Amino acid sequence: MNGRWSHAWGSPHILTDPRLACGESHFNISKDTIWIGNSSEEKYLKIHGYKAKAIGLPICYLPPQIYKRLPDSLLIMPAHSLDYTAHDWKFKEYAKQIKIVMEDFSRVAVCLHSSCIKKGYWVKEFEEIGVPIIEGAHANDRNSLLRTRALMSQFEFVTTNGYGSHIAYGAAFGAKVSFYGDICEFSSTDYENCRFYEDMPGLAETAVPLFSEEVLLKHFDNMFCHPREAEERVEWGLEQIGFNKRISPTEMRRCFGWEWYDEPLRKAKTYFHIGANKLLTRKMRTALDEWGDPQLKARNSEMRRIESLPEGQSGSAALEGLSLHFEDPQRFLREYRRIFLEKALDVPCIKGSPVIVDWGAGIGLPMRYWANKFPTPEIHLFEQGGHLREALAKNAAEAKNAKVTIHENPEKLAELLNQPVDFLRLDLGISGMEFLEGVGDRIRAAERILVTCRTELGKEQQVSKVLRFLESHGFRYHLSPRNASPNPLVELKSQHGADSVVDIWGYRGEKFPRTA
Repeated sequence: MNGRWSHAWGSPHILTDPRLACGESHFNISKDTIWIGNSSEEKYLKIHGYKAKAIGLPICYLPPQIYKRLPDSLLIMPAHSLDYTAHDWKFKEYAKQIKIVMEDFSRVAVCLHSSCIKKGYWVKEFEEIGVPIIEGAHANDRNSLLRTRALMSQFEFVTTNGYGSHIAYGAAFGAKVSFYGDICEFSSTDYENCRFYEDMPGLAETAVPLFSEEVLLKHFDNMFCHPREAEERVEWGLEQIGFNKRISPTEMRRCFGWEWYDEPLRKAKTYFHIGANKLLTRKMRTALDEWGDPQLKARNSEMRRIESLPEGQSGSAALEGLSLHFEDPQRFLREYRRIFLEKALDVPCIKGSPVIVDWGAGIGLPMRYWANKFPTPEIHLFEQGGHLREALAKNAAEAKNAKVTIHENPEKLAELLNQPVDFLRLDLGISGMEFLEGVGDRIRAAERILVTCRTELGKEQQVSKVLRFLESHGFRYHLSPRNASPNPLVELKSQHGADSVVDIWGYRGEKFPRTA
C-alpha cells in the first residue's frame, strides 16, 4: 500500500515523540503517509511534519458479527513480551492476585501472546491455578483481529496489568476493562535487541516510563479497580480505535494505491528501470538517478570534486549534511563509502548516550558517524599517527552533540575499561597479541567489539591467537577480511605492507542478535 497503516492504539498520553506515535523506524516523512487510528494522533503527527490521516485502526473494518456475551466471565490479558524482548516480571505474584478474585466469576480464562507462550511467561503460573490459556494475536495469523474481537465481545470483564491496544479494543467491543494487581514494570534494557529502538537511539528511554504504574494511574485512574467493579466504556473505546474515522472501500482503494490503474503503472515503472539498466551506460544510469534525487546528485557531485584532488591534499567535504575534514582525498573517499554508505561500523544500541572507545581513530570518520546516529554519545579516541591529529581534532570539534575526548596517554585505555563500554574498536596495527595481552581481562567491559588484526608480510600470523583470546573472554566472533581475493593462491594483494587484514566482530551471547 501507499504509506503505512498502524495497527496499534495511540493513547493521548504517549504522544510525547512523533517517532513513537508513528511507530515506524524507516519512515520517509516527506513521501510516506502514516494511516493511524484517531484524530488526536493525526493532529499531533501533522504538527511535527508528518503526512498523517486518521482512518481508524484495522480492527474497525471487520465485517459485522453478533456474539453472545458470557455473563460474569473474566478474560485476563497480562502484559506481553515480543520475540526479541526479555522481561523480569512478577509472574507468580500476579497469578496469586488473580486467584483471589477468580471466585467472583463464573468463567475465567487468560489470553497470552504467542511470544510469551514461546518463552514460558505466565504459562506455568496460570496452569497451576487452573486457568485455561488462549493464544492471542500473531502478526502471521490472518484471523488475529477476528479472534481478538470475538474474545472482547464474549467476555463480560477484561483485566490487565500492563498498557496495550487490548485496553481500547476491549472497551470498544463492550467488555468492562480494568487494571488490577501488580502492574508490570518495564526497563529500557528489556528492549536491547529491539530493532525499532535500535534504529532510533534514546527513544526507549523516553518511551518506557510512559508504561509505568505511576503514569498509568495518572491517565487511567478510573480503570484501576477490582475486575468486578469495572465499567462499560464503549463510546470511549470506539473513539480511541477511530471507529468513526472509517473510510469507504472506494476511498481506501484511492488512498492505498489499489485502483485498477495503479498496478499497471507500478509494473511500467519497473520495466522502465529494468530496460534502463540494460540499455543505458553506467554514466547515463547515474545521471537518471540523480535527476530524480537531488540529494544523490549533491553527494555524487561532492565526491567527484574530492576525487579530482591530488594525492595527499588535505581539505573538507560537505556530505551527509556534515562538514568532514580529511588529510588525503582518496583514502577519505574509501573510508567514507565504507562507514557512511555501507554502514560498516554501525553499532546497534538503544541508548541515547552510549560509551564508545575507538583505538586507532584515524581522522575520526567513525566518530562522526556515531555522533550523527546517537543523540549524545560519549566517545573516547586514541590515535598514535601524528599526521592524522589535525584532521581528527577538526572532526572532533564539529561533533557538537557528542562528548568527544581525544586521549594523548595510551594508558588511559585501561582506566576506561574499568567501566562498561557499549562498543570497543581496536585497530591492533602491528602490535597484535602483545597489545591484547596488555588489555587482558579488562576487555570483558565491552558489550560489543571490533578488532582489526593485521599481519605484516613475512611475519608470524596473529589471527588464531586473537580469536582464542576473544573466545576465552566470552565473545562469539565473526570474521570479515578486508583484502579478500577471489583467487589468493594465484594473487594476493597486500595492503600497507600486510598480507592479511581481518575485521573480527565480537558479541556476548549465543548468537548475534539479528542472525538470519
